[in-house]
Amino acid sequence: MGRWAWALAGCLAIAAIVAADAGAAHPTGKRAVAAATRARTTKMVKGRTAPAVAEPAFLRELPAELSVPGAGVGRQVLAAYGAMFVARGVRLPPEVIFPSARACARWQASVPQLRRRLAGQWVDLQVRPMQALLAAVAQARREGLRIAPRGRGSSRRTYAGTVALWHSRVDPGLRYWVSRRRLTPQRAQTIRAMPIGEQVGVILQLQTQGIFFSLHQHKSILYSVAAPGTSQHLAMLALDVRDTGNPKLRHILEAHGWFQTVLSDTPHFTYLGVSQAQLPALGLKPVKWDGRRFWVPNLGPVHLPS
Repeated sequence: MGRWAWALAGCLAIAAIVAADAGAAHPTGKRAVAAATRARTTKMVKGRTAPAVAEPAFLRELPAELSVPGAGVGRQVLAAYGAMFVARGVRLPPEVIFPSARACARWQASVPQLRRRLAGQWVDLQVRPMQALLAAVAQARREGLRIAPRGRGSSRRTYAGTVALWHSRVDPGLRYWVSRRRLTPQRAQTIRAMPIGEQVGVILQLQTQGIFFSLHQHKSILYSVAAPGTSQHLAMLALDVRDTGNPKLRHILEAHGWFQTVLSDTPHFTYLGVSQAQLPALGLKPVKWDGRRFWVPNLGPVHLPS
């Protein structure tokens, strides 16, 4: 199967998926109650009551307060970036997609966080992720290695920052597809002028037709950049790390609760706050790509980016 076919299959698979501390913000008790309630859900089958089909473990482990999207853009985002919603020991966003810059900024301001300077770059994270990162940095130093941010904007980001990154893929993509006569100039301009929420839906729909908006227009944009309001960097639970081609460096980060969870985003690590052995019970599954292991929500088949 060619590069385009694989990429198209990946988009279709994503679109078809149906499926402050953690003790204070999202208590284990609430998770357990939510899971038990879902497990007791029943339905009528030919006049009699029968157990409903069990939800995937990942959905059962989500915070009870989180509004879980059933379909559409929200569900695709949950499949691509939702691993952070089973993290422990942290504050989690109240929704899968922040609806506005104001809502995002208000939530960020309410979350305890730390700022430290590493390798000449400022890093802003929630308290426990920062403590775990500093421990990983110290261990790496003892082993003659260095954990360093990739550059500016490697940790906390603003809503406006995610919008800018989105446009850094969409705008060149629109020009490219106009030049390839897959889109008319008028259609491209209409998309460019759309409100961001509407634009995201249209871009994801176009990808089901093989019109991609990644850096080189060959894979889903969700494998290249997060939709505005969905980035794990907004939650201060993510860090882009330099020199992650060294497996020893990745193993050190994993030992301190930092895992790769966004397929094909090789510098990106997410703080989950548990050991690797605990990840399957949280509904995450390992997917190997480019010699690395990514832990992604177990919501169905995963078609690897080309």
